[in-house]
Amino acid sequence: MPTLSQSRFRGNRRAVARVLKLCCLSADLDYYTVAELRDLQPEAVLEKTLDWLSEEGVPDPSLALSSGRRLALVWRHTLVSRKRLAEWKAAQNRIYRVLKPFGADVEHAHGAERHRDDRVAPRTSDNSPSTHSGE
Repeated sequence: MPTLSQSRFRGNRRAVARVLKLCCLSADLDYYTVAELRDLQPEAVLEKTLDWLSEEGVPDPSLALSSGRRLALVWRHTLVSRKRLAEWKAAQNRIYRVLKPFGADVEHAHGAERHRDDRVAPRTSDNSPSTHSGE
């Protein structure tokens, strides 16, 4: 599945051990896994999410994207070095805990985050688009 990462890494492998700079906090919400949300339009899920974040004292994200059956939320911040990784992880874990009722993906709550996009057709071994519809 195609992914997008916004952090900077040493080399071409995305792993927490290779993080150089962090520029945002983020969450992938797999809301299709939550019974009371799965039939809602992405805009309605986002509205409920923003209300919940406000109740929990978390600022609105800088960016919200609908990626098929998921929402990707991003909180941009100034670049921080890996020296502040522990602080960054604490903030990232808070976002995960707050958004868990909305299907927050635990695999996303670390320094090598990648946003998944169900709408983009994955590539086959010969690098041609597959027939995956993303629906």
